[in-house]
Amino acid sequence: MATQEKSIFLISNGDYRDAACEMCWPRQKETIDIIDKAFQSLGYKVIALPEYDEKLKHGFVTRQCYGTEIFSKIDPTAPVVILLSCWSYAHHVASGLQTHKGPILLLGNFDGTWPGLVALLNHSATLSRLCVEHTRLWSESFTEDHVFMGRLKTWCETGKVVYDTSHLVSADTLTISPEADSFGKELAAEIIKNKRILGQLDPGCMGMLNALINPAKLGAIGMPIELLNQSDLVAEMSDVSDREAQDHLNWLVEQGAWFDWGVDQFKDLVHSQVLEQMKMYSAAARYSHRFGLAAIGIPYQIGLVRCVAASDLAEGMLNNSNRPDVADPVSGKVIQQGKPIVHFNEGDIGSGVPQVLM
Repeated sequence: MATQEKSIFLISNGDYRDAACEMCWPRQKETIDIIDKAFQSLGYKVIALPEYDEKLKHGFVTRQCYGTEIFSKIDPTAPVVILLSCWSYAHHVASGLQTHKGPILLLGNFDGTWPGLVALLNHSATLSRLCVEHTRLWSESFTEDHVFMGRLKTWCETGKVVYDTSHLVSADTLTISPEADSFGKELAAEIIKNKRILGQLDPGCMGMLNALINPAKLGAIGMPIELLNQSDLVAEMSDVSDREAQDHLNWLVEQGAWFDWGVDQFKDLVHSQVLEQMKMYSAAARYSHRFGLAAIGIPYQIGLVRCVAASDLAEGMLNNSNRPDVADPVSGKVIQQGKPIVHFNEGDIGSGVPQVLM
């Protein structure tokens, strides 16, 4: 399977943000060195790409155009490993892998310092969406992991690793109770009739092609898409008063939430950042009401990351039935009082559908 020189191309795919890549690079470099030794022990030479950039202080692929450039210069039949130790945008390498003819391995660092395993699953789902054959491997100790090394050897020799799937069963073979069957059919009929609209902000901005689902298929099951825009969310946040945002924060503190406040906005959590999160919470709730959404998905990456504080706190608050009231600015009525406003993380429709059903 390998080229005549028994070389394997090891590609470090990364985040779009250079600052994140710089922070994660030490762990990635450590993983590269370990994997290099693993392949050497099996008789293979590793060619790591891209080269380390002294100015950027990392050696990650950070754009799709950089990924396509790399693939244009390597043997299209050579074995390729995408090494993942942190969050990475799958589309950076997906287009190159679509036309690559050689074996493809997605290799994730199971260490929990950075989300390498999450990135592996994202890449795998993206490649599956694009019908690109590939293999997945992961470990935390690599060369000390005998199971991992055995599978890595198998991939080197055959270009694939076959996993035991005997624990999986076909849904067609399952037996469910008459009550469950009746409930499912009634729910499906109700959804088809009345619909469950899914609000998705700027789909794909996190590099997750797997987060996109064909609108025709979603519409056919009664879950049409409402495509929303991040810039409009920021505009809506500007319409939320400081008083409303402070009231939300006060509510959290009264409920027992604790904040590790600092004074340096470049290193610490400061008051203004949390107020911004409170405004996003109100803005998302207003969106949900205005567009009649069954769920909303905010991907906090390209776009929002340059404009506002992180969305995590707002997302968690939305998904909780015990949360501060948000009033519709037009009618003055409280939106979904005492109920969660379903939010699907990272704008991933694949998460949104089951969340709505639950």
